[in-house]
Amino acid sequence: MSLKKLIKLLISQILYYAGVVFLVEKVASAKGVIILAYHRVNEGAEDPLNMTISPRDFEIQMKYLAAHYSPITMSDLWDRPNGKGPAGVVVSFDDGYADNYHRAFPILQRYAVPAIFFLTVEPIENRTSLWYDRICQSIFSCQGEPLDLSTFGLADKVAVDERQKTKTAKALVLYAKKNLDRPQIDALIHYLQRHCPSGDACRSEMLTWDQVREMADAGMEFGAHTMTHAILSRLDPEEQRWEIQQSKEKIEHRLGRPVYFFSYPNGGPCDYTDQTVSLLEAVGFRAACTLTPGNADASRPYALPRIGIDEAYTGYHSIGTKAVFACELAGIFDLFLRKRRRLCTAELKLVRKNNSGQRSIG
Repeated sequence: MSLKKLIKLLISQILYYAGVVFLVEKVASAKGVIILAYHRVNEGAEDPLNMTISPRDFEIQMKYLAAHYSPITMSDLWDRPNGKGPAGVVVSFDDGYADNYHRAFPILQRYAVPAIFFLTVEPIENRTSLWYDRICQSIFSCQGEPLDLSTFGLADKVAVDERQKTKTAKALVLYAKKNLDRPQIDALIHYLQRHCPSGDACRSEMLTWDQVREMADAGMEFGAHTMTHAILSRLDPEEQRWEIQQSKEKIEHRLGRPVYFFSYPNGGPCDYTDQTVSLLEAVGFRAACTLTPGNADASRPYALPRIGIDEAYTGYHSIGTKAVFACELAGIFDLFLRKRRRLCTAELKLVRKNNSGQRSIG
């Protein structure tokens, strides 16, 4: 455990058991609804992108939500009155991983917490994996041979040894996300599969439509997260329209019910544009979620903030998870949220720079 996490854990324990959290929660309902963003709930999975929390941590969090907040659906967001009472919380999941059904869904039912699941449609339809998971799976299967990635704009050969695989996989995904278009990403995946042939890069870890229908019949909501998890701001208008409209229509066809909510892949301020919002409105979406931290209200329906939940919101082997989660939801660590907002602004400026030439990973 890092020193930073240890300090946060100790502070959370003190504030929680001293009663400070409960005093703050009494005024939290006036600050708007909280939307939480999860990705994966699993045990022991290789996760270089830090998108996974354990089932035990997730259960602790859902039990706390059910006891201290008012879990609501996305559809309820516009109907919730302001005033006294527990603050409203929406639980959301991005991507559509199968562990959402196997691990998260039973816990949500146990504590009567509704959730919305934003689906990346193409890998569910084709029974494949998300493009960044295919990159990670290939890297983890490599036997240490250097990879020549100069074709993709990287100046140096990338050595993939056992100690560096997690770091290399994360760096390569982030590089591809910001610098490569879809054909280049496909070419990169094909290159990695040729040079790391033992990788199970086509094994699907996504939900099936039968699982989606079962969850929907049990009261869970579903929204769209594009067809391929493309960064929309990097696409031309017709490509954006296809990603947005096709994902909506496919889910509606599979479920036999309308889809009104959308989640931007990556979710940063640089990952969608005014044109994206216009397209969302045109095809019938009522709202869209970002991954910019903050509390949500209905005044900006196509830029709803969410709090991304990862290991930073847990304790040490689940010890202290409740205290850390409680402090985060109450806004006690807002200083960290403000720092994240500054980082989002810095990222926006970086991505918009016209930076050509070769780069290195490391």
